[in-house]
Amino acid sequence: MRSQAGFEEYQSWDLSQAAARTYPYASAEDLIVLMNWFSLAFLFDDQFDSGQPDRADRISEVARELILTPLRPAGAAPRVVCPITLAWAEVWEQLSNGMSLTWQTRFAASWGRFLAAHCEEVDLAAGGLAGTLGRDAYVGFRRRTVGIHHSIDAGERSRRFEVPPAAMAHPLMERMRDVASDTIGFMNDIHSFERERRRGDGPISSLSCAGSGTARGRKPLTRRTA
Repeated sequence: MRSQAGFEEYQSWDLSQAAARTYPYASAEDLIVLMNWFSLAFLFDDQFDSGQPDRADRISEVARELILTPLRPAGAAPRVVCPITLAWAEVWEQLSNGMSLTWQTRFAASWGRFLAAHCEEVDLAAGGLAGTLGRDAYVGFRRRTVGIHHSIDAGERSRRFEVPPAAMAHPLMERMRDVASDTIGFMNDIHSFERERRRGDGPISSLSCAGSGTARGRKPLTRRTA
């Protein structure tokens, strides 16, 4: 945190409450781990956002380190050292404790896709292409940037169970996870619209009404911050 205003905004997110509502059956000890993970994940998403295209290289460097941490032995020191990479190495050691290598690999893949998409978002902004994705491309892209897949994976950690790989690979399960990502992603877009506009972020997304609605001549639903 580099300013009092930033710290107050961070406090207003009430991430302890968010973690408790997301994982209501976690033990007190596990909830602390999940809250710590929420704290650094939300902070990275907000502080290293698409409104800072001039920092694209640094964001990419830090994101790569965050992606690699779950692929190393738990407790391994990060190669790129900064507060968030040090915090993530500590949190991952606790988050992965007691979970199988299969679960850790799945979580790492979900987490990695989220962070890679985050870097793509910054690159779009750096190239002046923010807000240029069509509806279908945006839906697929938002599905990765919203970060729901790894949050669902963490749900297993919150209760100390694991979904069998065969069930996780079933097309119905994949569809359910995607629908959850789409729903929360669009809710987040609407919720954060005013905050991003006040902050001066550039145009973020342009969303068209689905299929038949547009075909009947309805105007596209457009979300802009300028």
